[in-house]
Amino acid sequence: MRDQADYSSTLCIFLEQQELLPSAELSRALDVARQQGRRLDRVLLQSGAAEERVLLPTLATFFGFSFSADVDANRVDVPLIEKLSLSFFTDRDILPLDGKGDAKAVLTSDPGNTSVVEELSFFLDDDFEVIVAPSYLISSLTALLNQRGQEQTPTSSIRDHGSVSSESEGDSPAVRCLDRVLAAAVQNGASDIHIETFDANYKVQFRLRGVLVDHHDASPVPAHALVARIKVLAGLNVAEVRRPQDGRIRRPVSGRVIEFRVSSVPTYAGESVVCRVLDPNALQLGWEKLGFDSDVQSGILQAIGKPGGLFLVSGPTGSGKTTTLYTALKHLQDGSKKIISVEDPVEYQMPGITQVQVHPEIGLTFGATLRAALRQDPDVILVGEIRDGETAEVACRAALVGRLVLATIHASSADVVVQRLENLGVDRFLIHEVLNGVLSQRLIPVLCSSCAGTKCAACGGTSVSGRRLFAELFLGDRLKIASGPVAKIN
Repeated sequence: MRDQADYSSTLCIFLEQQELLPSAELSRALDVARQQGRRLDRVLLQSGAAEERVLLPTLATFFGFSFSADVDANRVDVPLIEKLSLSFFTDRDILPLDGKGDAKAVLTSDPGNTSVVEELSFFLDDDFEVIVAPSYLISSLTALLNQRGQEQTPTSSIRDHGSVSSESEGDSPAVRCLDRVLAAAVQNGASDIHIETFDANYKVQFRLRGVLVDHHDASPVPAHALVARIKVLAGLNVAEVRRPQDGRIRRPVSGRVIEFRVSSVPTYAGESVVCRVLDPNALQLGWEKLGFDSDVQSGILQAIGKPGGLFLVSGPTGSGKTTTLYTALKHLQDGSKKIISVEDPVEYQMPGITQVQVHPEIGLTFGATLRAALRQDPDVILVGEIRDGETAEVACRAALVGRLVLATIHASSADVVVQRLENLGVDRFLIHEVLNGVLSQRLIPVLCSSCAGTKCAACGGTSVSGRRLFAELFLGDRLKIASGPVAKIN
């Protein structure tokens, strides 16, 4: 399709020819669309300059689609909805119809969003008719579907939250395959699911105790079908295979709701999809569960027990930094403190703590969000990661004025964290003024003694029976450094 600016300019000329709105009003709307990077039709509708009932028929003519303000509810293609889930359609403000004869049709109130139509064509073998309809009509039909679903038996109904029951979803091999993969990952305690696609083939691996292990499904499905199913559940654009995408899946697994953080990256031979398993039951909070020895634990409590200052945790990805800081928040949460966390993403919800998700794409960076959080008068602030100079400076200034700031930072060891902060532009005097302590931690694999390198069933074929925590604590007063191997963690 033409780029957005060209589309808006062409549409403006067309609307002028149709004498739908005064030229001056169209020109003002076009200027707003260009300045804000939006489509002209969305500006006209959302500003109230044009009513949907007036603009949509003209847009249908512009695109060469048909328009209808009245559609029989019996024409809704329920089997296709059950295949993809109702939320797939409601999130995109579209609804599939049975069409005429063997053809398919789709209702849309946003004909200018051609990427949605392209995405839907991914699932249909033949071409389909696009019918432009008012948004209230699509909403009414959707509400009717939900009402009918509640009156039917659970085995075939569309639930009111927009997803399809497991029995009807199970009709699809891709649905059943993904459900088995997710269940196996949770049951085995995997931290991540890796799916590498190679044209028509793919490989599934679980990260268990820090090691990638192959997972073989008894009934594999085509690679594109499995990836498409993941994208649908995560709310991603199925038709987009050229750009990375991120999303989340919230799914019942083994009797409890599990979240999966999804990342899709295009590769030369297909797509690479990684799902981070966010299982609340796997989050072990409490100093006794983390495995710190008594000296390190008492040092941490000393550092976070001060009314203000900065406490940092460093270590490689997957070393448990976030778990350590969540445990610190739980320790500090006595009901007398206002605690705010700024995270990307918010991996686990903690009751009683104000958790804020950053959104860099709209300017809500760590630094900007941290500045806003300070206006909430917090006693304790958790910063998911100090990764830039702005965040580092704001965190140190907040610690200087009496806030207790807990944060993670990437550094190879505790003694180079000060150098890392200096590299980010923080003054050395300010660092030493506010720094309560730095904890460096990492998890080291422990070889399985049962298999002796031959990968037995006891370790799940990983040759690793668990991981051992190594921790090093540097306190701001430089009086104490504690390090060494501590408790084994499965």
